[in-house]
Amino acid sequence: MARRAGDRLSRAALGHQRLALRQAANRHIGGKGRARVATLETLQLVGNLDDALAKRLGMLAVTIALVALLPWLGLSLGLFLAFVAAFWIMGVRPVKRVLLVSFAIAAVCSVMFTVALDIGLPRGPIENLFHHFRG
Repeated sequence: MARRAGDRLSRAALGHQRLALRQAANRHIGGKGRARVATLETLQLVGNLDDALAKRLGMLAVTIALVALLPWLGLSLGLFLAFVAAFWIMGVRPVKRVLLVSFAIAAVCSVMFTVALDIGLPRGPIENLFHHFRG
């Protein structure tokens, strides 16, 4: 008996959702002339979802590449290149800003992890150059 009541309740909720969607679509579309506009907006929404998915996949690829190349690039160069790629994927376009912010983040992280915290991360060409001049 309780199961039947639950089925009735879920059917009623589903019917209510369908009715609300129909009413919203009727308000949005209006007449025949506006049907094309709603279709274009729907396509733009799907295009935005595809763009967001592409950005997420790009960020995943950048993360995988950073982890895979960290032993050869080192922390400084790896983070710099990863942030440049990530900012580019996310749509930040002034090249000067991308390079400046990426350099600042990489420099702060390198100093924090290698000098302040003394964590033994893989040394790349930048770290080797730094240690050569440091002595």
